[in-house]
Amino acid sequence: MKTKLITTMVCLLITSILCGQTKAEERIIKEQSSEKQYLKIKEMVNSGAFRVDVKFVQPMGGSSINRYGDGYYLKISSKTVECNLPYFGEVHTSGYGNGRGIVLDATYENYEVNCKDKKQKIVIKFKANNELENYDIILTVFKNGNSSFSVQSINRNTISYSGKISSIS
Repeated sequence: MKTKLITTMVCLLITSILCGQTKAEERIIKEQSSEKQYLKIKEMVNSGAFRVDVKFVQPMGGSSINRYGDGYYLKISSKTVECNLPYFGEVHTSGYGNGRGIVLDATYENYEVNCKDKKQKIVIKFKANNELENYDIILTVFKNGNSSFSVQSINRNTISYSGKISSIS
């Protein structure tokens, strides 16, 4: 009985040594996977056709508000930006927004993509306007597809959003 137990333990030890990965091997595999994921995200951004579905809204000076599943989004495609975003915050000019969120379906301007390959993140900046306001939008996309962006307007306090990027066809 004792011999079987010792034999089983030795077999398990040998198997774990032969089949197990070292920490360095695990780190290399994780880095390669991360690099592949980042390159896929980078390709999506460079295609100029993607969408960010909003999960959380962060008003200036307020706490995060979960809006996951409410259908709010930011979409970039062929020289246009389309978005339907909630707005929680202070409006500086009466009549602006008429109680609605930030809604755009327009051509963007000054579109700039900055790939920070060492940090595996991409920063996109552009300007867009609707019939009421001009907006400056800064979008950061991380290697895992998580994204955050801020929307600035002269007529409203800055507001931030976070969500997940996906491709559009």
